[in-house]
Amino acid sequence: MKDKFIILDLQPYFNADAISSNDNRIDGMFGLLTSFPAEELPESKAIVTVNEVPFMIPPKEDGINNNIECYSELIEVPEGKYCRLHILGGCDNGSFEEKFTLIYSETEEQYKIGLSNTTLMRSMFKEQSAFKFTHLHAKDGEHIVKSTIWHQSQNIESWRYLQKIKLPDNPCYHIFAITLERNDR
Repeated sequence: MKDKFIILDLQPYFNADAISSNDNRIDGMFGLLTSFPAEELPESKAIVTVNEVPFMIPPKEDGINNNIECYSELIEVPEGKYCRLHILGGCDNGSFEEKFTLIYSETEEQYKIGLSNTTLMRSMFKEQSAFKFTHLHAKDGEHIVKSTIWHQSQNIESWRYLQKIKLPDNPCYHIFAITLERNDR
């Protein structure tokens, strides 16, 4: 399975902290007022399998960015042929379908990829649940609201050499991890 997937290290691109511990609930901010409880995620930088796809868990420690609020970042990828793009993420302030631009060696292709609001208990865009949380941390205490980080995947052009991924421009669209699935042909 290791050779089939390329797990991207997104640490250089993280620009927001959306995870906080029970001891410091005001550390992170997902949207305007909440954050995900660190205690309900696997260890920082652990490789975990979600729906048969390996992902790297972002850092959970206080004061460290652990997700991308999307502002058209350009993500470098190991050049290669890939058949699927896998994302762990979710949205605040609604559910959104946004354009990703995949930059290949000879062309570019756009894909609309939807991510549901993390407080919804069912997906709006056929995502699968990756992590379910019993609550969110609020700046003024604990929220009772349950939440989800979603796993979304997208078929991509497997015969071309992918070089970069340009993320959408919507700060309510959050990405915690990306894994590319190799073309096995």
